[in-house]
Amino acid sequence: MSAIAAAMALALPQRGFGEIRYEVVDLGTLGSPPSEALGVNGNGVAVGQSSLGVTSPNLHPFHWDGQIADLGAYASDPHAVAFAINDADQAVGSSFALGALDSHGVKWEGGGVQLLGHFAPRDVNGSCLVVGAQRYPSGGEWLEGAVHWQDGVLTLLGTLGGRHSAAMAINEAGQVVGTSTLADDVTTRAFWWDGTAMTDLGTLGGALSQASDVNDFRQVVGFAQRGDGVSHAFLFQVDDAGQVTQRIDLGELGGANSYAFAINNLAQVVGTSDGRPFLWESGVMADLNEFIDPASGWELTHARAINDAGNIVGRGKIAGEIRAFMLRPLGSVDCAAIAKLTARCNLGKLTVKAKTSLAAGTTLTIDVNADRQTMTINDRGIGKVKFKNRTGLQNASVVECPEHSATADCG
Repeated sequence: MSAIAAAMALALPQRGFGEIRYEVVDLGTLGSPPSEALGVNGNGVAVGQSSLGVTSPNLHPFHWDGQIADLGAYASDPHAVAFAINDADQAVGSSFALGALDSHGVKWEGGGVQLLGHFAPRDVNGSCLVVGAQRYPSGGEWLEGAVHWQDGVLTLLGTLGGRHSAAMAINEAGQVVGTSTLADDVTTRAFWWDGTAMTDLGTLGGALSQASDVNDFRQVVGFAQRGDGVSHAFLFQVDDAGQVTQRIDLGELGGANSYAFAINNLAQVVGTSDGRPFLWESGVMADLNEFIDPASGWELTHARAINDAGNIVGRGKIAGEIRAFMLRPLGSVDCAAIAKLTARCNLGKLTVKAKTSLAAGTTLTIDVNADRQTMTINDRGIGKVKFKNRTGLQNASVVECPEHSATADCG
């Protein structure tokens, strides 16, 4: 069995259209819409960007682990965006001022902001290897080059013959994908970089391609032109030598074009087609709006990232506002793995804690007297959420597993 076939065999079985498969979680804003989630790690922690408020034009990066928090910008920069986060809770992105010739590449960790250099990070792996793009002057003009950052050293990865390139993603083996121009400096191609050389991944029969993400099975996604000039989302299987052994056109949702943004290790792909977000798995592309409760009020528009637990993040519209969301698979919680749920109150603050054997990143919905929060399980099987300003008897329960409940008296 090929690597791609093995990964697809692990994917969730295809379900019927219209079946509710996901709960939509509103990740909130840092003051006012719009907000958008751009990355999610294996623990179900999301990052992205949000407006600070109706009176502020600034956009700031956010970190969401059940509640949204402002990661902050670097120094006096008015704007910043977080694109990716690894399982060690290290997030990377750009801090910048509009009109500036370059941006500050930053890492957020433990509540602090660290300057990595003058480049635009797009992804980080578990070893804190960061990739992105750097603008630099050459011959009186500014060029852009794909870069790799490790332990304070920034390395240009080169191009496919042109003068511009950008790295978009890195897997746990340190293999990098992105986009580069060819010698004509007009034609763009998806590239593969394995630490020594950059390889052209080709197209779906047309002239152009761009790579957006790569998983640990060397499966690359992005979009490419077909022979008729239409751009479609693709999945390419790459071998040890960096050569494409299989090309899959993922199709579209009824319009002309589609674009894949992310892939997980189960070969589940998310992206956008005809203004709608899609999930592609086992050879079938489906509109994610078909898999949520129509009574939720959400219209999902963009799916940006997916983790191995199947959590999907992006942006959509609800009540006329553009807001960040997370889709959480329903029926994915092993209720028998929850050993104990406790609720304790101190000075009006209720703490609900779960002891489980659930995998890190599993999320539970905790309901307390019709007020709900998301609990994320850590690598020790523990989850905790807090509810403020509580009085009287508090009844806490796990929405996915209502047999697990606890009470506390907050006076």
